[in-house]
Amino acid sequence: MIRCVILDDEPLAVTLLKNYIEQTEGLGVIACGTRLQPVLPYLEEGLADLVFIDIRMPEKTGMELMAQFNRQNCFVITSAYPQYAVDSYQYQVIDYLLKPISYDRFVKSVVKFRQWKALVQPVPVLYIKESGVQHPIREDEIVYIEGLRDYIRIYTVRRSFMVLTNLKEILLRLTPERFVRVHRSYIVNIDRLEKIQPGTLVIGQKEIPVGDTYRKAFQLRIRRTGET
Repeated sequence: MIRCVILDDEPLAVTLLKNYIEQTEGLGVIACGTRLQPVLPYLEEGLADLVFIDIRMPEKTGMELMAQFNRQNCFVITSAYPQYAVDSYQYQVIDYLLKPISYDRFVKSVVKFRQWKALVQPVPVLYIKESGVQHPIREDEIVYIEGLRDYIRIYTVRRSFMVLTNLKEILLRLTPERFVRVHRSYIVNIDRLEKIQPGTLVIGQKEIPVGDTYRKAFQLRIRRTGET
């Protein structure tokens, strides 16, 4: 899930971008508004993956905010004024969207961000052995992992793998920001969650229980990632 923040002094622009994000698979809004203060903690802590920001705002300009929070954030400019484009690219600006913004143009910005992220943050690869054959698995392809006594079954978008190990050992080899144990028999990829229900998680056609022992840690992880 790409976590998005929207900051624009035009309420209609905020609503439009929020609608675009909500209808785009793999994106979610964690904060949005026309005023800086409610959004400021997300910029300070770098909690968003992508910040949609206007240039001309009453409290602080987009340029000032990008200069202040450039290290923690990636930005997409949303502006009616093209003259700031050249200066803006000294910061981590993925794209410059001129208003009025069409959905097709918005999607191109998201594609640019995903391409940039793939270049600067390569997806870790997990190497596992099944029936004596070693397989490389990209972490973003893993959907969930099920514990089966002395074995685990790793479910990916392509197929499943049966591996002689246990959940505790495999969890130590995975990126902690992406994977969390939710039950004595399950580890899930947070990015693959489709629905969080009382006591269960939905990933595709699979409902995965959340055990009492793991519920508090799971809820804390979700709050930190900004998905709820």
